[in-house]
Amino acid sequence: MRELQLFALEILKDVNDFCSNNHIKYSLYGGSMLGAVRHHGFIPWDDDIDLVMPREDYEKFCSMYHSDKYILTNRANDPSFQLAYARVCDVNRTLYKAVEPCSKHSTGVWIDVFPADGCPPAEKDIPSFYKYNSELFHETEKVRWTLLPLTSVFGRYDFVKTIKELLSLSYRKMYYQLTGKKHYWVNKLIETNKTYAFGSTSHWSCFTFFYKYPVYFPQDTFARCDMMPFEDSSFPVMCGWDAVLSTLYGDYMKFPPAEQQKPPMGPWYTFYWKQKS
Repeated sequence: MRELQLFALEILKDVNDFCSNNHIKYSLYGGSMLGAVRHHGFIPWDDDIDLVMPREDYEKFCSMYHSDKYILTNRANDPSFQLAYARVCDVNRTLYKAVEPCSKHSTGVWIDVFPADGCPPAEKDIPSFYKYNSELFHETEKVRWTLLPLTSVFGRYDFVKTIKELLSLSYRKMYYQLTGKKHYWVNKLIETNKTYAFGSTSHWSCFTFFYKYPVYFPQDTFARCDMMPFEDSSFPVMCGWDAVLSTLYGDYMKFPPAEQQKPPMGPWYTFYWKQKS
C-alpha cells in the first residue's frame, strides 16, 4: 500500500508542476482532500489520488499535458477508454491488472482527474439533473457487469490466448457490441455533464462519480485554492473544503469503523512493479 501511495505521489508532483507552470486550476478532491485535512497526507488505507478541475481548466489540461514520465489517457486520445474523466498514468515502471480493464491499453499506477461542471440555475432542479446523470453513469456500470464474464476471457493474460482463438465468432461479436454500448453511454454522460458551464450558475458538481444522494456545492467553494500540506509537499485545496467535505462525508474528522477502513479499489485491481530497482 505504501509503495502504491508514494508512486501516486510522484505522479501528483509532476501534474502539480505542469499545472503551476501553465496556470491550470485544480484541487485535491474526495479522499485525497480529506487526507490532506485530517492526515496531512494519505488516508492510511486509501489507494489512489483524486483531483478536480473546473471544466475549462480540465479541457486545457487534457489537451496540453505532456511529461517525460507519464501519459494522460481519456476518451479523446483513447477510444477504448471507458471512463468519463481522465487519468494520468505510468506506463514505464508499473503495471496493473483488473477484473475489467478500463482500456485495451496497458498502464500502471494512475491518479484520477475529474472535471467540475455547473449545475442547473434553479437549485430545485439540481437533484433531478444529478439523478439523470447518475442514471447515465449506471447504464455504463450495467454494461460493465454484463461484460465481466467475457472480459475474464478476453483479458490481456497469457493463459487465455489459446481459449480466445477457440471462441466462436458470434461470441466475439457479442463482446464487442456490449463494449460499444458502454462507449455510447460514456459519451452521452460526458456531453450531458457539460450542459451548464462551470461558473455560470450558483452551484457546481462532479458528475462523473456519484454518491447515493445528490452532491453539489456552492460556487464560492471553488473560488480559489490554497496550498495545504500533503505528505512531504503542499498541494492546492479549494477554499470551501469544509463545506465540501461535510457534504461528502458528514462528520469527516471522525474515523470510520475499523471494518470500513479498506482500500477503495479493493481486490478488483492488482499493481506490479515491471522491474524493481
